[in-house]
Amino acid sequence: MPELLWVASLPFTLVMPKARSKLQYDDQGKLIAMNNEYVEVCIPIECELTDRLLVELIKVHQSDFSEVTSGLCKRLDSRAEYVDDSLRVESVSLDGDKEGGTVDVQFSAYIYHGCKDIDGTSEIEESWDFEVIDDCLVFNILKPLLIDDREDEI
Repeated sequence: MPELLWVASLPFTLVMPKARSKLQYDDQGKLIAMNNEYVEVCIPIECELTDRLLVELIKVHQSDFSEVTSGLCKRLDSRAEYVDDSLRVESVSLDGDKEGGTVDVQFSAYIYHGCKDIDGTSEIEESWDFEVIDDCLVFNILKPLLIDDREDEI
């Protein structure tokens, strides 16, 4: 018979996710997204995809990414707002067949704290995968899960 280990019971609640593999965490262990919630951005293209064309398409269609960029800003701080027209492409990596790849982007978030000495701007960097499907550039970007864990306000 196996030996039993007795642990003093304290009043607490343990909440375990049903499927831990569906959760994603950042470097500090904060829950950031669930794998089943994606934002799909589809941009029509009419010619062969190149690095330069991809950069220009993202620049022209910045507003199509607002759900993702705004959500990532809010994840940084619930008072953060996406800075309009700040989305820029840092690098592009096309697959050999030019039917997909990865784009590294950067954008700004303005955080208002109510005091000009501590208000400021932060840069957010992301990598987004994409593919070309039926003459459409498709980004399936993991939607940020917003958890309000701030303790400085009631």
